Amino acid sequence: MITLTPNGGRWAVEATAYLDDRPGALAELARTAAMHGANITRFVFNRAESPNRVRLTAEVRRAMRAGALVEHLDGQGLLLPREEAASEVMPDPDAILTLKVRLVDQPGTLAEFAELLAAHRANVIFMQYDRAVAPGQCEMSMVAPSAQEAGSLLTDLTEAKYDFHVEYRGSDPDAYHAIIGLSAAEVFFLRLRESLPEAAQRELRELVAQSEQLQRSLVGFRRESARSEASMAAGEVFENVLELATMSLRKLGPHFALKCIGPLRVSEAVSLYALSPPTGCACYLLDDGADLTAIDTGFGLYYDDWKAWIGRLGLDAARIRRVFLTHPDADHAGFAGALQEEFGAEVLGHPDARRVFEAGNRAAGSPTALKVLNEHFTRLVNAFTRAHYPAQITGLQPLEGERGGFPRREGFQVGEVGFEVLESLGGHTPGQVFYLAPEHGLLFSGDYLIDFGSLSDHDKARLSVPKCLMVSTNVDSRVFGEEMARLQELMVGLQERLAREGRHARVLPGHGDPYLVEEACSAGIWPRG
Repeated sequence: MITLTPNGGRWAVEATAYLDDRPGALAELARTAAMHGANITRFVFNRAESPNRVRLTAEVRRAMRAGALVEHLDGQGLLLPREEAASEVMPDPDAILTLKVRLVDQPGTLAEFAELLAAHRANVIFMQYDRAVAPGQCEMSMVAPSAQEAGSLLTDLTEAKYDFHVEYRGSDPDAYHAIIGLSAAEVFFLRLRESLPEAAQRELRELVAQSEQLQRSLVGFRRESARSEASMAAGEVFENVLELATMSLRKLGPHFALKCIGPLRVSEAVSLYALSPPTGCACYLLDDGADLTAIDTGFGLYYDDWKAWIGRLGLDAARIRRVFLTHPDADHAGFAGALQEEFGAEVLGHPDARRVFEAGNRAAGSPTALKVLNEHFTRLVNAFTRAHYPAQITGLQPLEGERGGFPRREGFQVGEVGFEVLESLGGHTPGQVFYLAPEHGLLFSGDYLIDFGSLSDHDKARLSVPKCLMVSTNVDSRVFGEEMARLQELMVGLQERLAREGRHARVLPGHGDPYLVEEACSAGIWPRG
């Protein structure tokens, strides 16, 4: 859209132009304006929002020149609306520059400056200049071909006597999100560069490049994360969880190891193994002497390594006849489908888990305002961790009554150990259940009642524990807090009853180590009954 407006003896040309996403495109536009004696008084470009669209205002002395400028821009095809995908530059972190520079308010000034940038093949990814707001002050971000070229550009700017200040230069991963103009994919992969091998980075880049849906999800994830204070907080935690998920690529093959606690004697015939992979959720195996019953699985990409490791422990994955899911997140159900497909294992859980898998949204069916953010997150983490969800899920049907304020669903037996199934109230994710063996003092709690003290320093940092407690990946943090209190009260009451018989109640969370309820109370982590 073009607007020509008389302005105090001059003419203001307001236009939206569409440039190629490449070094030198800005210089060509500025040169065209200078040829017609136009002084650019406003220029706004943010490559993260659109890799092509520029909004500008130029001031010329005569209407004839204004018309000639518009004709020239139109002849170059710069006024024809188009939206192209940003070329993923995957820059050297040290080649990124954010500057504030003072430009003289006269025709040709921006063209001269842009020519200097083009000479160093610096691609402008953000630029904001508005004479009416901050006369002479221009803010911009750019990506040079290399750190050396970025340094050479700064040297030439100094020698040309430009008055400028470097706002950002370097490889601080915590600052990448603040660099305006980088695409969502570029920010994501820049954060991974510090800790992910090049081969793994290349695999993820190819995965994103080959999938338009994943590209849209990365863009959508970043956009939705900025919509409100709540989504920004959730988005920050989600980014940490996504980063943790992709770290799993470093832990495959010879780098994979299982932390095993067990066998713990549950009854005369049933033993319990707690198996924690390098990242993600613990898988629990109950061995009744004939069959194995799994409570949750890990990320899908760990499946082959996980099978090999439990074989070294004397356990055969072919003996797994049932898999009970606490909830349908990728780190808890990621290879449930592989066990079903290879060994015919029956996968059981809340009926809503099926809807979550089918929708590709961990918040499917919930009233959360962050549903769109959850959808983008789900697609990304599923792809990055190679989630293999089950084709069939046996839904655990509702029963009358409740325990501890939680509705009951049909239970099951493992040997002589009886399990009750308690339905979540919806705080963490739809399709969440808890598995309670009241006579043997066991609660499989999923992402509730985690002993954060037993997490590795790496996992604590990536999960950002305080934010996880307040926001986390929960679809309703208020309900989540209520559920935590009810579960604690339930288990404290169970511990008091079992203690009279000289026995103990134990929590088996999805992350961190299992622990005794009495120890949590003694340490002051839990309130006493």
